[in-house]
Amino acid sequence: AIVLSATCAAVATVALKRWGAEADPVTFNAGAMAVGAASLAALSVTARETWRVPSWPEGIGAILFLALAGSVVTFVTWQWLLKTAEATSLSFVALITPITAILLGATVGNETFDAVDLIGSAIVLGGIYVSISRRVALVGRAVSARSAAASANPIDPPDRPS
Repeated sequence: AIVLSATCAAVATVALKRWGAEADPVTFNAGAMAVGAASLAALSVTARETWRVPSWPEGIGAILFLALAGSVVTFVTWQWLLKTAEATSLSFVALITPITAILLGATVGNETFDAVDLIGSAIVLGGIYVSISRRVALVGRAVSARSAAASANPIDPPDRPS
């Protein structure tokens, strides 16, 4: 399930970057959320889960927060970022999100933050650092190569009348 989820997210990100640049973020995400809700409802019915209305105010407040901040704002922002940045640059968000959730849970929700969380977060951040370092080095080499090629083959400026 985790691999399928990551694969779907990657495919959707690349597809949105390539073909959805002109799509209205709110309309696009409303359609995606409707498909997701229908799929989850069908799975829930198939699994014979019981449906209950959550208690007020905690349950309804949590649903409203997740719907607005966790879905609408997040995905509209994501789509806007995809219009302005490379999809590969944004891929690191998927790795940082769980760390953010752990830290928020520990600070806001009084959840435990133990050695396993710390080690796992360090491994993820280390991997991001290695990946970014390699990317910066590759970009630096490409810029140096272009600069060397440009200085080896300078373009004469056009003659200007005196």
